[in-house]
Amino acid sequence: FVADFVGTINFIKATVRSVDAAAQSMVVDSEIGTVQVPMFNDFRVGEAVQVCARPEDIHLSDATPPVNHTNHYLGSVYAKIFLGEVLDFQVQVNDKVMLARVHPSQKTPVGAPIHIVLDPSDCIVLKNQN
Repeated sequence: FVADFVGTINFIKATVRSVDAAAQSMVVDSEIGTVQVPMFNDFRVGEAVQVCARPEDIHLSDATPPVNHTNHYLGSVYAKIFLGEVLDFQVQVNDKVMLARVHPSQKTPVGAPIHIVLDPSDCIVLKNQN
């Protein structure tokens, strides 16, 4: 099956670091740092993959989240685009610019630091198609 459409999505280059088949999860080293993700296919340690995350599933916060999250990163606001009922934030984490779609009440200015939380259950991992 090949989808003939693709909405807006973040593709994050990564390499499988560890696999826990019993827990159906794995850890990957990516452009944004270490990411814990669910495992839906057979993956091997060292395999190149893409972590996919929808902009709506990326949570932003000006303050450090009160709960220790597995996938927590510190970035900086690269750009913001007001789209009416949502606000698109472009957030730079290391050398990767991620798109997050949030409520317009998020007021973090361009250039300011911002915390990103990505729930592992919101991630999809694809084998690299080189």
